Amino acid sequence: MAHCQDEPEWKPQNDDEQWWCESRMGINETRMMYDSISYYLSIWPGPPQRPEQEHAYLCFLRNRLFAAMMEYNLLNNEVEEEE
Repeated sequence: MAHCQDEPEWKPQNDDEQWWCESRMGINETRMMYDSISYYLSIWPGPPQRPEQEHAYLCFLRNRLFAAMMEYNLLNNEVEEEE
């Protein structure tokens, strides 16, 4: 797995703050996206082939997806009771 800092800083330069995009995913899509980004990070070629800023963003996104999965696990943890 690619090494990422605990919480990489992601601040895009010259971003149009008046426009933004929002996505809605279920837990299965979230897990697939997390796995896809983790895999890409493991094969990420690094500079000069790919910009360092891309690595920071991918680590940031992977951390956010992991947090969402953990929140789901915490809120939807159902334990079967014995009869």
